[in-house]
Amino acid sequence: NPLNVIRNCAYLLEMSLNEKQDTEVIDSLKVLDKQIDAANKIVTDLLDFTRIKPPSQSRVVLNELLDESMSYLSLPDNVSVHSLLNGHRYRLHTDPDQMNRVFTNIMTNAVQAMKETGGQLTIDAEEDTDFISLHFNDTGCGIPPENLEMIFEPLFTTKPKGIGLGLAITRRLVEQNGGSISVDSELNKGTTFTVKLPLDRRNKPDA
Repeated sequence: NPLNVIRNCAYLLEMSLNEKQDTEVIDSLKVLDKQIDAANKIVTDLLDFTRIKPPSQSRVVLNELLDESMSYLSLPDNVSVHSLLNGHRYRLHTDPDQMNRVFTNIMTNAVQAMKETGGQLTIDAEEDTDFISLHFNDTGCGIPPENLEMIFEPLFTTKPKGIGLGLAITRRLVEQNGGSISVDSELNKGTTFTVKLPLDRRNKPDA
């Protein structure tokens, strides 16, 4: 990856300049390092989108999967996350790593939508025959109506530093695990993402 070469060169330059205390150049190298991170994320997202692996499914407990995904979140002081699964241990037959990525991406987007004004992300579940619908409801800025039909399309984004693959990858991961994803939103009131996944009926949920 050429980005690794650039990063190594920037690191060596910074090491050599540290002795000379050239702060202006060192600050510029730090900016360069941050931009390498941004470029690397773009490359990674593109590779992920084109090389998504088939799911390696196993029996997992939804609550435990959600707890693990929540542990990856970085929450500002003005944002909170609440799970309302009420102790039910819904069991799924899915790829835990792929679903972890799905949940983390949805929750990260929700946190970003609330970081300016603060708010709450509420997660609840609704059982329907052989499926569980997981609702991620935030109180953030909302999504304009004209964008709702496009947010899952590759390369569509409203973020200055995004390339519009996060939700496209999310939808692809959900669908290849036998599920579906939808969104409802209202400007200045919030957004709800709903992920519908098949239940593992060999074990019914425990209260």
